[in-house]
Parts: sequence; structure tokens; C-alpha cells
Amino acid sequence: MNVYNLVLSGICFLFFVFALNLIFTRKQHQALGRLLAIIIFARIGQMMIYLSVRGGYLEAFSILFRLFYPLYYLTPAVLYLYITKLLGNDKKRKGIWLHFIPFLIAIIHFIPWEISPNINWEAVAYDIERNTQVFVLQRTGLLPAVFLVYFKIILLLGYLIASWAAFVKSPLFKQKNWSTHKIWISFILCLATVFRMISLLPIWIPQSAKDYPWFIMVNCVGLVMIVLYILHKPGLLYNYLLVNVKIGDHVVPGTKKEKGTGTIVQDTHKKTIGNQQAVNGYDLEKLMRTKQLFLNPNMQIIDLASEIGISVHQCSSLVNNETGKSFRDWINTHRVLFFIATYPDHKSYKTIEAMANEAGFKSLATFYKAFKKETGVMPKQYFIKNS
Repeated sequence: MNVYNLVLSGICFLFFVFALNLIFTRKQHQALGRLLAIIIFARIGQMMIYLSVRGGYLEAFSILFRLFYPLYYLTPAVLYLYITKLLGNDKKRKGIWLHFIPFLIAIIHFIPWEISPNINWEAVAYDIERNTQVFVLQRTGLLPAVFLVYFKIILLLGYLIASWAAFVKSPLFKQKNWSTHKIWISFILCLATVFRMISLLPIWIPQSAKDYPWFIMVNCVGLVMIVLYILHKPGLLYNYLLVNVKIGDHVVPGTKKEKGTGTIVQDTHKKTIGNQQAVNGYDLEKLMRTKQLFLNPNMQIIDLASEIGISVHQCSSLVNNETGKSFRDWINTHRVLFFIATYPDHKSYKTIEAMANEAGFKSLATFYKAFKKETGVMPKQYFIKNS
């Protein structure tokens, strides 16, 4: 096995583990996780099919082709469903199964019916090496190859355009500020667009088919780098990859909606508290409740001192004297209380880990430790006890 095949096999294994995690882990929004897993399994299938062709394993190739190739007709719809679910436009569930009709047609196509023609798998493998997996011109089942090629191209372009249209028409796209949620959806759509265009490149540049192995390698390496980056970004991992964030219904505490407009406006109250008022513990607590500085995971005591207008030493003494806690414990108390107040309204579509991240905790270990210190029990036991 040469270096190319070895690297491709390793990438297949990493994708496979990640996809299984999306399907079976309970710490996620299951629908979004499974939709994303389907896209990853399709990419795994593409790599395994090419590896079997490259290695000359025709028997394995025929099995893998029948097993994974129908996913080509499913992933365009899955991308659309993933985007619309992130946008909160998936409330019409009656017609959702219509999106799976192309996948059903592909399965029927590959069933070995009595009327199906004999398939020359060696010719199919050669066709993939010459024309890429999108443009297989050899008969592979019940339906004509030309029909499947054009059907596949229509699905790829049609669902891609529909996904962009759903995003452009959404209230999220019209917002001037680029929130993390808007950036994530834009990133997914741009990434999908690039990969779709690369797969359709032989239409415009027929000579590009000979570079197909390198297209696969570039795609796979790019996906691995993206996955590794996301795994090191809890905000993306918990809020925009594994769980759904509702657009329009979720208002961060500390903000308010303007009557008649439905737009969210930040509370811009920025009055500085003088040294005399800062001595009052009530003003300190009121500041923390109204400004919610604790939501910043990188908040330090110097930030609070700057907001109040006193020195760090005075601020530290003030917190210790008025709360009886250290600055860190006091901040974590507010984060725990924020979590307890907001989690029940969002538990249907957000995990505990996602809400902890939104409450200002950098790590799950710190969150669980602070929560148990404040309440005496872990989060799940607390909400069961108080339900």
C-alpha cells in the first residue's frame, strides 16, 4: 500500500469514528447529528469506492458501490434539511419524506432484479477512474446510466440553490451583524458549494478528470482540518454542529425586544458607579445582574474594577466583604444561577454542555464543580428533583 492509499485509509477511519459519535452519543441534538453523519458516511463511501478501484479489488468494489452509491442521491437533500433545521424552518414535517424519494429510487435501481442487465464491474471501475464517480456512464442497475447522471446533477445543483435560497430569505441573513450562528451556516454552505463545484468540474474542464485522485485527497484533508478545528472550538461544537440554535425565539437574557419590530436590542446602559456607591453591596449585585459581565468566559477582576471605576485591590476587597466569596467563586455562582434560570426554556433543543458554555464556563469540569458546589447535586439530578 503506497502513501496515498495509507493516508486515505486513515482519513476514512477518522471520519468513521466521528460519524459514529454523531449517531450514538446522547450529548447532542440527534436529528442534526444524524443528518451530518449521513454526509460524512457518503464521503467515506466515496473514498472506499476509489480505494477499491485503485487497488483492483473488483469484488469489494461491487459491494461498496451498491452500498454507498445511493447516498449520492441522499446527501443533497440532507444538506438542505440540515440548513433549514439550523434556520428553524423545519416545522412543516408532513412532506419531509418526499426528500428521500431519490434515495429510494437509487436503492430500487441497485436491487438485482431479474430484468436487470448484467453489470461489467471492470468497465464501471475504469469509468470511475476516467470520468470520476459523478459521471459513471456504464450501466450499473435497472435504470439507464445517462438518466442517473443527469438526475444526480439536478439534485446536486437544485438542493444547493434551495439551501442558499432558504438562508438568503431567512431573518438571520438580513441581520447586519455577523453572529457566530450566521457565520457557521455561511461556512457550511460555502464549503458545500466548493465541493459540489469540484465534483462537477469535468463538465467544464474534461481534462480535470485525470486529476481526480488529487481532488479526493484535497477534499479529505480539508475536511479533516475542519473537523479538528471544530473539536477545539466548544462554541461551534456544542452550539452550531451538534445542537440546534433557534432563530427568532431565543433571546439572551439582558436583552430586550422592541415592541412592534421583533428585533433584539442590547441593553446599552453604561453608567459608571462611583467609589461611594461601589461600597454598597447592593450596587455590586445589581451591576452583575443588569450587565451580566459573567457571560464573558474570559472575564477577570480587572474588568469588573474597570466597569465600577475602582482599583483592582478595592474591587477584590469589595467582593470578599460583601459576598463572603472569592471573585472566581462569586462569578461562577452567577453563571450557575443564569444556567438554572435559562436551561428549562431551552432543554428541548440544547444540551447541558451548550448552555454551560453560553453561561460563561470555559470548561465542563469547572461547570460541574461549580454547580455541585452551589446546589449540592449535579445538573440532571437538580432538575429531576425540582421538576
